[in-house]
Amino acid sequence: MPKARSRKRTSAPSHARRSPSLLVLHLDADKLRRDGLYLGDQAEVAALFSAFAFGAEVAVANGTNHAELLRVLGGLVEAKRTFDVAVVVAHSNSRGVKIAAEPEAFAEWDVFANYLRPLQPRRLLFVACQARRWPAANQLFNKLPLLRRIYASPVNASKDFGKLAMWLVPHVVGVKVPKKSHVQLAQFAAIALTGRQLRRWMRSDKDNAEGLLLDLASLLLDRPAQQVPELLRGLLS
Repeated sequence: MPKARSRKRTSAPSHARRSPSLLVLHLDADKLRRDGLYLGDQAEVAALFSAFAFGAEVAVANGTNHAELLRVLGGLVEAKRTFDVAVVVAHSNSRGVKIAAEPEAFAEWDVFANYLRPLQPRRLLFVACQARRWPAANQLFNKLPLLRRIYASPVNASKDFGKLAMWLVPHVVGVKVPKKSHVQLAQFAAIALTGRQLRRWMRSDKDNAEGLLLDLASLLLDRPAQQVPELLRGLLS
């Protein structure tokens, strides 16, 4: 399995602001391919656009078995790479994430945070089922001190949701604090185009148990939301 591929634009003058950085990581990549959920082409486009539009330093990496994942992450740490934005594509549930091909390679969210901690992510975007539930977000914020925002679905994701999320990646890279109206537009687009919900957690939401009510609302809205794209196609046809 090849190491993480990196791209870097010509170095800016030392007095300039540090370039943003992006990591796109597929976990248990072979299974994602078998399930038709691998987003390699979309990840490459998001990485290229982030590099050329915002001067971002980017890396795109795949993990298959546990040893290979450790080699990829270890190589990034050894190179002293850190990432403002980390995008994780994986199979997951409300308890944790499947990190590799081995049957036992399932990490609860607080354990998975330890894999990411040396990379010091400030913004996380998940294309993974139920990654945006409040307990998961809370554990990630507790374990990752520099983390400020998490974007993901509180319900089951889909490949269409993943494709839309990849289109949003350059904006997440280039805009540290997006306008509320832009977040709401992305959330509307997620439901209208994919039937899936997109939620943003901020560090200020940490330890706020009202997040459990938002999780319940997401579950109640899941089935109606999935019907929205078909209803819109019917209205527009």
